[in-house]
Amino acid sequence: MGMLLDGKVALVTGSGRCMGRSIAEALAESGAKVALSSRPESELQWVPSEIEMDRGQAFCIPSDIALETNSIDFVARSVANFGR
Repeated sequence: MGMLLDGKVALVTGSGRCMGRSIAEALAESGAKVALSSRPESELQWVPSEIEMDRGQAFCIPSDIALETNSIDFVARSVANFGR
């Protein structure tokens, strides 16, 4: 697949499970840098390394983004990590 999203940053919530994980992987495959979030940290354990093995860029923040302060932190840390 081409690099349609090269230089873009995607924030994916619920990325430790089925659909969220698949979306994160597809975005990374298309060239996006991916910030991952999921409530249980254990669900995120392997997702970033799997994306990075395919030459993608990813990092995770275990968090319940239903809480406003956690949502703000997720965005701020994503910007700090990826520069945008």
